[in-house]
Amino acid sequence: MKNIKVIKTNGDYFFTKINGTEEDIINHYNESNFLGSCDNVEYNQVKEVTIILKGKETGFPGCKQRDIIYQFTYNDKAQCYLY
Repeated sequence: MKNIKVIKTNGDYFFTKINGTEEDIINHYNESNFLGSCDNVEYNQVKEVTIILKGKETGFPGCKQRDIIYQFTYNDKAQCYLY
């Protein structure tokens, strides 16, 4: 399980745990942004996903925590935030 922090375009954020690779996680939120933007104009899209690695997960001896930040940018053609 990977610990992640998800930040939405309206500033709200939440923490969750997800099973899967980093690619799976990013693809999940890309699809949610793309499909959700079609249904509801007020839909708050994801603009940043941070994968939080702790201890041995970091891959660096002695490292307590490592954050990997994926920032989504607005795609005019798709009219949503995508990575």
